[in-house]
Amino acid sequence: MTRPVYFFSVLHHFFRTFLLLTGCLFFIFQTSAQQIIHGNKPKPLGAIIVTPTIILPTCNFYNGAIILKASGGTPPYIYNYEAAPFANGYFPGLRDGRYYFYVSDATGATVTTFVTIPPNPNLLTVAVVSSTDPTGCGKTDGTVTLAVTGGTPPYQYSSDNINFQSSNILTNLPATPGNITTFTYPLYVVDANGCTASTAAPALAENCSINVNGVDYTSSFGCNMLGRITVTDVNGGVNAYTYSIDGINFQQSSTFDNLQPGFYKLYIKNSSGVIDIKGFSILSDCPQKIIATATNNICGQNSGSITVTSALGIAPYTYSIDGINFQTSNVFNNLAGGYYNVAVRDIAGNINFAVVLVTSNCPVVTATETDAACNQNTGTITATGSNGTAPYQYSIDGINFQSSNVFNNLSAGNYTVTIKDAGNFTTTYPITINNNCLQLAFADINTICSSNNGSITATASGGIAPYTYSIDGINFQTNNVFNNLTAGNYSITVKDANNVTAASPTIINDAAAPKINVAVTQASCSNINGAINITATGGTSPLQFSINNGASFQSNNIFNNLDSAQYIALIKDANGCTVSDTVQLTAPPTPVVFIGNDTTLCTNATLLLSAPQVAGYQYLWQDNSTANSFKVATAGTYIVKVTNQFNCSATASVNVNFMPVPNFNLGVDTSLCNGKTILLQPTVVLLQASYLWNTGATSFSIHTNNPGTYWLQVSNGGCAKRDSIIISSKPNPLINFGSDTTLCEGQTLLLDATNNNATYTWQDGSTGPTFNVNSAGTYSVDVAANGCDTVGKINVVYTTKPIINLGNDTSICITQSLLLNASYPQSTYVWQDGSTQPQFNVTQAGTYSADVTNACGDTKDSINVVFENCACRFYVPSAFSPNSDGKNDVFTPKYQCAFSNYELKIFNRWGQLVFNSNNVANGWDGNFNNQQQPTGSYVWELNYKDNLTGKQMHKNGTLVLVR
Repeated sequence: MTRPVYFFSVLHHFFRTFLLLTGCLFFIFQTSAQQIIHGNKPKPLGAIIVTPTIILPTCNFYNGAIILKASGGTPPYIYNYEAAPFANGYFPGLRDGRYYFYVSDATGATVTTFVTIPPNPNLLTVAVVSSTDPTGCGKTDGTVTLAVTGGTPPYQYSSDNINFQSSNILTNLPATPGNITTFTYPLYVVDANGCTASTAAPALAENCSINVNGVDYTSSFGCNMLGRITVTDVNGGVNAYTYSIDGINFQQSSTFDNLQPGFYKLYIKNSSGVIDIKGFSILSDCPQKIIATATNNICGQNSGSITVTSALGIAPYTYSIDGINFQTSNVFNNLAGGYYNVAVRDIAGNINFAVVLVTSNCPVVTATETDAACNQNTGTITATGSNGTAPYQYSIDGINFQSSNVFNNLSAGNYTVTIKDAGNFTTTYPITINNNCLQLAFADINTICSSNNGSITATASGGIAPYTYSIDGINFQTNNVFNNLTAGNYSITVKDANNVTAASPTIINDAAAPKINVAVTQASCSNINGAINITATGGTSPLQFSINNGASFQSNNIFNNLDSAQYIALIKDANGCTVSDTVQLTAPPTPVVFIGNDTTLCTNATLLLSAPQVAGYQYLWQDNSTANSFKVATAGTYIVKVTNQFNCSATASVNVNFMPVPNFNLGVDTSLCNGKTILLQPTVVLLQASYLWNTGATSFSIHTNNPGTYWLQVSNGGCAKRDSIIISSKPNPLINFGSDTTLCEGQTLLLDATNNNATYTWQDGSTGPTFNVNSAGTYSVDVAANGCDTVGKINVVYTTKPIINLGNDTSICITQSLLLNASYPQSTYVWQDGSTQPQFNVTQAGTYSADVTNACGDTKDSINVVFENCACRFYVPSAFSPNSDGKNDVFTPKYQCAFSNYELKIFNRWGQLVFNSNNVANGWDGNFNNQQQPTGSYVWELNYKDNLTGKQMHKNGTLVLVR
């Protein structure tokens, strides 16, 4: 009987707390979204402060939690996560990650906060180390050994996720069904925290092999006889065997008769479907014997033939003469002469080969010769005939034939030997008789530049090698090259192995160097106007010319604009032959005059200009004075002309200008307040001038805050002036407020800036020497005395004693931990165990307290934590929105445990079952009978078995469907 489910509503707000009574299901409601407040809103108590507490997940699943506790603002608070409002701040079923929350108070004020759950660094993983197959067919003694990393020992292992053991070696495992070689089912491990991991089990092979111990196979021991195969002994696997020789059709009988010669596969299958394959060959004792006869080819025709017969083998036969194309006829006609590979193939596919020659009766002739002696008719030709029809006749002119195959008394030359057989068929053979005379050939290299760099290379032919060579007809050598020869006529003699000699003349010519002739034009008065003209006689064009002993060349033979010096004139022709001559150019010297560069003088300065004083020189200045020096006192251009005893003259000039000296000062000596800066600069600034201070600065002005003596040098056009100034110091008023400070509520601070003969200006405009601080802020004063002032400043912060909240007493799973946070600015911490960190990680049950102290006092808080045995938990969402936006579209419980016997049911408000599933991966999408269900509350019921404890678990609750 299905129990009715009743829902109650107040202001259309659904409530999630229910009470299951005998026979009926009742719900006690509370607002889940927001309160409706009439009248005036309560006054806010201050800003909302959200303190998070993190329960770390023990596995890489959804068993962590975040507990938010709000303070400040105006209670009560609403906690929002993923658009769903919650009246309390407990959010279970979370794994590692970053989560955003919105917390609102009764006034509607909202704050946003995020909390990060760190990932578990010690995740549980499992892998297969080794495995063994079952030892026999149908046996279940296979094993798998697992290795675990991460998690918290001790570990429990299972091959069915139901029965767990402490050993990592899983035993009593059957073979993979059907001997499938892929992974078939998972293997599981659970650690001390209830975390689970799995891995794929390897395929275990069933050892059901078939052993074939005896097979008879009878070959065909005669021509045209057939063979037999019989299995005589087989065991292994599961009894009841069937047999096949094609792998398709199986029979009970183990014998196969009437088998043609060839290779066969024998298939033996047992009742479990295991197949073993054995291979056998049926041989034939009827070998082939090829008999083939050939009919010769008539010369010039394809008239040959081959006839093939075979005495043995298994008929019928096919025949081929190329090993590729077979025919049923055993006769091959219209064959040219040559060798043929005859193949015969019988019905069993056996192929034998034989080589058959079809002879062509065309005559063939070859010939050999002996060379004729030098210029004599002593050569011979000997011919040899074959293949034709004897007798043969021979000819060397194609007209006159003779029965003898030898031709004597022949001169050197080319011949064609012709043979003719009894059938008047002819063929020819070309041959050459050589003239065996001793001869010489030369390769000469002529001399260059009349040197002994010529050579002769002699090459002998004819006669009888080896050869020796001579350049004087007396002394012979084996080397045929004669080097280091001058130009002239030569006669080379060669001698062969029979002391036969031959001589021949040759000439080495000479490419002579050119002859040089040089004409000179001298320079005048040290001017660079001399010239050299080089002319050549002989040589090999093109010619090149040089006057620097070959350092550089030009094709022009005339060199102009030359100074007095010694030159080495040189000609080089196309063969690199050179000839040179030395030439001297001379000229009377011209005076060298220099009286200085153009210059600028400062006002009232003078300059003495001096020309070189040399005996015999004469001087003439611009004012016709004749001394070798001239004193300059005014601006202008000054010129002097100097003439030597060779009447060669030169002039020099210089321009003289005058520049005024800069006129400035730095002002009177002065005093400076400590820490203040003064600008120093001249009374007159010249834009084109350069500046140098005693500090090294080069700008026209400087800033300084140090007493001392300072000078400035101003330079303009080479004229400079220096002035100095003395800077003394005077003290500033003294202020000492100390460092920025923090006061507790109700405290005051007196700021005192008193100085003699001073005036005061505070941040609020007041002018007294002191100021009393009673609120937070930044306070400053400007104190002026004796023309100097000082600014003092201090920042004052007010604070209270620490505010902490460790949360309400709570309970967590024994596999979890709880992070307590007592952080407060500028505070120290003492926990119940004496530790002094702002946070404390709870790992066991007990009462935990924190004493937080700062300059204004201390605050204490405590919390009692109880641990529960919750090795396997499901975390069920309180709402979902199946609107296809990719967020919370499916209602699915989250879990972290090893379980079985899973069932999830969901009922509507009328008690109708709208969803049922035995697969935790399948969640409710908000539809029933393909119809969308309306917005509202629904009841869920969850049943499962905790595999770790073996307990059957039952849970139920409500959920809200939002559209």
